[in-house]
Amino acid sequence: MTRFDFGRAGLFHRTNIRYGAPFFQAHECHPRLKGIEMARAIPNVHVIQGYAGGDGRGVDKQALFKLPQWFEEPADGVVTTQTAVHKEGLLPIFRITNKVDIFCCHDGKAPVLSTGRLHLLKAADAPHDLYVTPGDALIWTAAT
Repeated sequence: MTRFDFGRAGLFHRTNIRYGAPFFQAHECHPRLKGIEMARAIPNVHVIQGYAGGDGRGVDKQALFKLPQWFEEPADGVVTTQTAVHKEGLLPIFRITNKVDIFCCHDGKAPVLSTGRLHLLKAADAPHDLYVTPGDALIWTAAT
C-alpha cells in the first residue's frame, strides 16, 4: 500500500506504509539553477522564437508552436539581441506574451517603430504568434 503526503517542509513524498521507507523524495534543484532567484516579476513582454507546424514541416497548415530556440524579455523600445534562426523547411515564429497592450515591429535585424510595419497586440488576447523571416529581430512599445 502506498501513501502520499507532504512531509518535511512541504516536500512531496511517497511512502510504503508496510515498511515506512520512502520510495523517492524531493531532490535539490539542478546545480545550474543554484543561486538564481526564482521569484521574479512577470515581464511586460516575453518573446520566444520557435517554428510552426504539427510535425515541423513548413507545408503544415496548423500554426502549432514547436522547437523553441531562444527567449528574451526586452524592455520598452529595446531590440531583441537575438534574431529568428533559419532551419531548412521550417517557418520561424515569434510567440509573444504581453501583460500590457503593445505595438511591435519585426522588420529585419534593426527594426524601427516609426518606419516599420506595426502590429497591435492586446494583452487580453495573448499569447500572439507572428510569422517572421529568418534574421528578424523584434522591438516593442506600450500602446497608449
